[in-house]
Amino acid sequence: MDDSVVRVSNLCKSYYSGATPVHVLSHIEMTVRRGECLFLAGPSGSGKTTLLSILGCVLSADSGSIQILGENVTEFSSQEQARFRRERIGFVFQRYHLFDALTAEENVCVPLTLLKRPKRGSLVKAHELLELVGLKDKATRRVTQLSMGQRQRVALARALAGEPELILADEPTASLDAESGLAAMDVLKNLCSSLGKTVIVVTHDSRIFPMADRILHLSKGQLANRGTLEVSG
Repeated sequence: MDDSVVRVSNLCKSYYSGATPVHVLSHIEMTVRRGECLFLAGPSGSGKTTLLSILGCVLSADSGSIQILGENVTEFSSQEQARFRRERIGFVFQRYHLFDALTAEENVCVPLTLLKRPKRGSLVKAHELLELVGLKDKATRRVTQLSMGQRQRVALARALAGEPELILADEPTASLDAESGLAAMDVLKNLCSSLGKTVIVVTHDSRIFPMADRILHLSKGQLANRGTLEVSG
């Protein structure tokens, strides 16, 4: 039985600087198993965020095959990509991308509104998720009144609101201090594990490497290490 959630074969992506192609990803091969917490590590400019954006159906690859949750997303139109992204993938961003004018619960309800879920049921769901991330008592506060670590937890609750099977996190600890970063990543991993979610995290934060089930290292657009990286210190 195939338990893969993501299966990538021979993925390539280039940008152009004038007439000159800049190869960002070259012949990527990777598989992510159901329930796995996989990290994509590597220096800035190695292609991590580009790869995550392709997996999230935000960007399209130039070539290669990409199977996500049993769907061949390389054959999707832009409208189909948007639908798939909205209904089956949750995103956690480095800068949170929360709406400052809204409360924590209202921010969590945003993807449910896009999915045209009833407002009352959406608020109930938002409260349940905020309780799961330890922010039950902050539901009615505007996000500008929350700490950076608390905002990241709101972002996680929002990512889980539509009950996606795959969670993609782009540098989720980069804007946090060491203690808050470790706490946020701990919530992300444990909550997604308890809910049976598959998680892919882009990071260069070595402090959180021990939380990965497996780490793939990108270097100059190629996977340089297919095993778990050793972390010294």
